[in-house]
Amino acid sequence: MNLIQISRILLDYRWLLISVGVLISSTIWLNTKNEQKVYTTEATVYTGIATGFNIETGANARFDLFATNAKFDNLINIIKNRTTHEEVGMRLLAHHLVSDASGEESFTHLNKIIPDSIRSKLVDISSVDITFRNIEDFKNNSDTNVIYKLINSGDRFYSVSQISTVFVKRIQSSDLISLRYSTNHAGICQQTLSILITVFLNKYKSIKEDQTSSVVKYFEEELRSAKEELTKAEQALLHFREKNKIINYYEQTKFIAEKKEELDSEYQKEIMALASAKAALSEIESRMTIKTNLSLQNDKILEKRKRISSLASKITLAELHNEGDLREILQLREEASQLKMEMTDDIQNLHAIGRSASGLPMSIILEQWLQNVLNVEETNARASVILQRKEEFYKKYDTFAPLGSEKNRIEREINLAEEKYLKHVESLNQSKLKQQNVESMASVKTIDEPFYPLSPKKSIRKILVTLGFVIGVILTAGIFILLEFIDTTIKTPDRVVNYTKLGLLGVYPKVIEERKTDIDFPYITNRLIELMIQRIKLSIIKIKKEENEPYLILISSTRRQEGKSFITEYLVEKIQNAGNKVMIIKPFNEEDKDIDLESLKKIGNDSFQDKLKQWLGIEALVNVISNSQKKLDEFEDPIKSNETFVYEINNDFFDVNSIKALLQNPYVSTAGYDYIFLILPPLLRSEFPAEIVSKAHLSMLIVRANRNWNKADDEALHLFQNSLNHKSKVILNGTRVDILDSMIGEIPKKRSWRRKLAKKIITFDFWSQRGI
Repeated sequence: MNLIQISRILLDYRWLLISVGVLISSTIWLNTKNEQKVYTTEATVYTGIATGFNIETGANARFDLFATNAKFDNLINIIKNRTTHEEVGMRLLAHHLVSDASGEESFTHLNKIIPDSIRSKLVDISSVDITFRNIEDFKNNSDTNVIYKLINSGDRFYSVSQISTVFVKRIQSSDLISLRYSTNHAGICQQTLSILITVFLNKYKSIKEDQTSSVVKYFEEELRSAKEELTKAEQALLHFREKNKIINYYEQTKFIAEKKEELDSEYQKEIMALASAKAALSEIESRMTIKTNLSLQNDKILEKRKRISSLASKITLAELHNEGDLREILQLREEASQLKMEMTDDIQNLHAIGRSASGLPMSIILEQWLQNVLNVEETNARASVILQRKEEFYKKYDTFAPLGSEKNRIEREINLAEEKYLKHVESLNQSKLKQQNVESMASVKTIDEPFYPLSPKKSIRKILVTLGFVIGVILTAGIFILLEFIDTTIKTPDRVVNYTKLGLLGVYPKVIEERKTDIDFPYITNRLIELMIQRIKLSIIKIKKEENEPYLILISSTRRQEGKSFITEYLVEKIQNAGNKVMIIKPFNEEDKDIDLESLKKIGNDSFQDKLKQWLGIEALVNVISNSQKKLDEFEDPIKSNETFVYEINNDFFDVNSIKALLQNPYVSTAGYDYIFLILPPLLRSEFPAEIVSKAHLSMLIVRANRNWNKADDEALHLFQNSLNHKSKVILNGTRVDILDSMIGEIPKKRSWRRKLAKKIITFDFWSQRGI
């Protein structure tokens, strides 16, 4: 479908298109007759989300477009949230109830909405907030109370549906958000937007603070728990040190090890010295006489030896343990020296013993003996003390060895607890920093407060009416264009050729279009009939036939009321006007009641006339004859008066093999005729005389344009075509005049200069004189 065809469709239905447009615009005009005035107020809010400064902002701070857009979406969605709108509606209602009750401002519409019995329970004149909480509690009690219904209804002030009409958008790529709200009351319009800004700012700040406060609270609790674990571990270490008398485990362990090595070394030295002293003492005693030995074994000397040994032990013990002070050690040494002097005196009293067995003086031997005895006693005493100390250090060593593992375990627990504690301290500090940062970011401010609208918005009533007319026209036009697209009727010459697979002989327009006064219809129909006659003659001119034999032309259709008789009459009239003699033979049926009188006379078959009388009835037959006579008198049509014959469709219709047999009249002769037009009954409703059909020189299939072509038509045409000795031609009847330009060129009609110009623009044909 091209623009020309669309334009023609719009022109054909132009009055219907205009009527639908006027109807829709009139409906809109009537429905908006009592249109209320609408007031609009606006406000601007600064968020600081994109470029605002906060604690985390620094030299290396990066701009995250996705995160910024997400934050703006969150903020805008909070404004558009249903709970936000519910709270705004209830706060607005609370303010109006308090103002109405206190006499500050009158809201008469509340008297119809909230009964006095309920209002007395809700209103607290002293506080709007208390009234709001009362309204909120009352609403949440059930879903059938008046407040719940009011908030969830279509109320023009307090309903969620009305408040949700607020328009919110981010101003370009800035930190600003624009809010716009409209309603039919100027003061309530401003007040609603102010309450909305307050409510969403509080919600936004609360959400932001809740995001970090829960984290801070978590880390505070974890820090307290970590502190308890660390204190518990430190107390365990303190108790461990107190219990085991440990000041510095590593120093003490080192001291014990060093002291043990030192005692081992000293003990070995003392053992060696003791062995040496004992050997020397034994050597000296071997030189003394038995008498001398016995003298030295008296109780007095032995007692002093014991005392010297004891003092040597005490001195050694004091020196090793560092017990006592220097004065005590000096006193012990002085006492030991006194005993040594006494023993020396006692031994010197033994000079009387004389000489030794080797002949040495006893005094020398006794001095040596005394010296070795003292060495043996002192060395022995020191070795005993050192050995005792070694055993004590071994015990301490055995005690300190397992304490190291326990101490390491406790210290490891302390380290873990301390590490955990420090991490929680760091996390808590970061959370508090984030909390402070979020709180600083949550400080959204209103920079343009909602203003009081002094004048209402301009009415869009005229625009709606105009738009309704345009939509009505476009919608209706679209429906007709769509119907044209989905229309499967034959309609055009191209389709009839495509469906029938036959060559096109001609087309004929709708008779109803003869009423169009701007179209030269007689010229068009005359030209189309001439084209058909021309193609008929061109088709049969090459056919060989016997001399004086008329051309037999078949007129067929697959269905009834395709226009066979109508088209045939025009063709015959044109052929006769050219000086040719034509016979028309058509079947008698209920559609052919205008049978002329001469045709009935020419039938000459009493049995057929009897059947005709029986079928139509006497009155009907009289009417037929009267009408035919009237037509003869009025038109003096030679076709109907002399050349038209009617045949009956009998049971042997298929076997009829000649025109005389078909007409059942032996007096009828085809001699002298140039053309015989045989109109066959519809192929889908009746059989056809196959032998007569096979003798035809030309066959024309009449097809009506305003119907569909289906498989039954194909089958009937195929069967009929097989009986012919040539290819049939098709004539399309009842087409639109505007598509005949493919047959006869430019359609002759009166056109305004606008239509001519429009067609030139559509077709880009600026040099011709064509029009729509």
